Amino acid sequence: MNRCLAMLALVLSALVWSAPAFAAEGPLQTGSRARYSHRINLYDADNTIIDPAERPAQPWATSTSCAKCHSVGVIAGGWHFNAVDESVDPGRPGEPWMLVDAATGTQVPLSQRDWPGTRRPEEFGLTPWDFVMRFGRHLPGGGVGTPPAEVMNDFSTRWGVAGPLEIDCLLCHDAEGRHDPAERGRQIEVENFRWAVTAASPFALVRGEASRLPDHYDPMMPPAGAVPPQVLYDEGRFDADDRVYLDLARRVPADRCYFCHTTSETTPAAAERWQHEGDVHIAAGMSCADCHRHGIDHQVVRGYEGEPERGRGSVVQTLTCRGCHLGTDEDPTSQAVALGGRLGAPRPLHRGLPPIHLEKLSCTACHSGGWPGEQPRMVQTSLAHGLGIAERGRHEQMLPLIQSPVFIRDAGGVIAPHKLVWPAFWGRRGEDGGLEPLAPEAVRRAARLREVEAVQGKPLELAEITRILGVLAADSRASGTPFYLAGGMVHELDEAGELRRTAITPEQAEFQPYAWPLAHDVRPAAQSLGARGCTDCHASDSNFIFGQVAALGPVAEVEPPTVAMHEWMGLDGDLQQFWGMAFIFRPVGKLFGFIALGLFGLVLLAYALPGVRRLTGMVGGVR
Repeated sequence: MNRCLAMLALVLSALVWSAPAFAAEGPLQTGSRARYSHRINLYDADNTIIDPAERPAQPWATSTSCAKCHSVGVIAGGWHFNAVDESVDPGRPGEPWMLVDAATGTQVPLSQRDWPGTRRPEEFGLTPWDFVMRFGRHLPGGGVGTPPAEVMNDFSTRWGVAGPLEIDCLLCHDAEGRHDPAERGRQIEVENFRWAVTAASPFALVRGEASRLPDHYDPMMPPAGAVPPQVLYDEGRFDADDRVYLDLARRVPADRCYFCHTTSETTPAAAERWQHEGDVHIAAGMSCADCHRHGIDHQVVRGYEGEPERGRGSVVQTLTCRGCHLGTDEDPTSQAVALGGRLGAPRPLHRGLPPIHLEKLSCTACHSGGWPGEQPRMVQTSLAHGLGIAERGRHEQMLPLIQSPVFIRDAGGVIAPHKLVWPAFWGRRGEDGGLEPLAPEAVRRAARLREVEAVQGKPLELAEITRILGVLAADSRASGTPFYLAGGMVHELDEAGELRRTAITPEQAEFQPYAWPLAHDVRPAAQSLGARGCTDCHASDSNFIFGQVAALGPVAEVEPPTVAMHEWMGLDGDLQQFWGMAFIFRPVGKLFGFIALGLFGLVLLAYALPGVRRLTGMVGGVR
């Protein structure tokens, strides 16, 4: 008996001691809705615990520190990090990266995703290193910032000096409000990739710049006089066991999203920030993450109708405007899916609105973005204009020139508001019709332009365009006819060497403007299109139908061609003009209709009363 009890105790003891081994096979979980207190040790890239008092101290790494509890490999496949993965469904076109060069008048939408209308970075000579150096200020890390090991270990490149640009978890999940994304961007500018996460943390400083180190710098055998960036930790933030407290939030605060996802109107008549509340959902106390949800895989729900489920089920469709407020029939067996009403969302009645509007228009057409004007507003965004980084001299003509809202039919044939940019770049046209874009640096070298000569907002003169085209045409080493695309016009030299400007045609798909749908800021119902009646849209002078979209580009001395809003929607302008005028006489028509209906009723009554008398008499005669 005692032997059996001893054996049982031994087995139980083995199970208890082996539990951590079993747990280590998967991520640690609490199963609670309460926020977990991250009082943890930090680890460097070699998986060594950070000692804040050590000199020199190593930068801490999210790839090792966060991996103690979280599946960082799964996270790295999330939407914000997987643009370079060609196996990922690109989904609906989104905001691109904008290649901008004021000296050469270049503004080109770039993306590694297969979004029609964007161009690949490598077409303009941008390597992954160049891409990170240009856009790292708003890259969350991972993806293009973490090339394969053979690239990182190749000391003929700067990657071996700068290190990888790891995913910065605090960039989104910091709830303390002391993570500094602008400082992170500054560190990337000086090639401090491996130190960027540490420098942005609220408990460390980084001194020095990797950009000053030689290409052949080896940290194991540093050359004389080469001093790498130094890390200084705030020892007061660490406890006696070298643990630091990180105030992290699972529900990402909206303020963290705004660093990368701000849109600011720059039209001179734009209201100042204090004059409006922004998005109605944020004003009501919601956060971006309430709709744009995800699991540990970080496959963020983008929130548009028809979004690929990616294994997340039909619940994705309830996080669209229509699914949340009106419900969806994607899964009739689920009450939550069929009826909507997430987070207490009210169900709009749309009294007096013909149902066809809900089929032909997106919800955002009436409720999102700026109110349509005679021309779309000029806007700036974080990704395109570096919003969030403190700079002097920001103005409305800074490249790229982005317009909003422009009402365009999306891939599903639904009219929705978009942001739009007209591409501007230099290139060569081959005899076979193929195009070879030219990198701005190549044009600048050929035309002997210096970057310091560029003035943001100062467009290129036609004489300067003619001169540059002449320089490119005189290059005997290159083939093809040089051109400059800007403002919806192709600039080339004719046989006499004179500038020839030709408007682009719909068949020239590679020259068309790029547009991506907008969803925010969402206006309340009282400020939506149609709140004042049908003539908000259906009028002979309606900006929604007849607003003019100018082909804006960095070219001076010319009046840009314009495209009416109804052309973007695929509507007949004359028919819409007639339809709009009809609404002027609609009240009179209603009055005439009621009068006619009343007269018709009186006539019927005049004929009905004798019949009733006869019928009454017949009944009386029977008696």
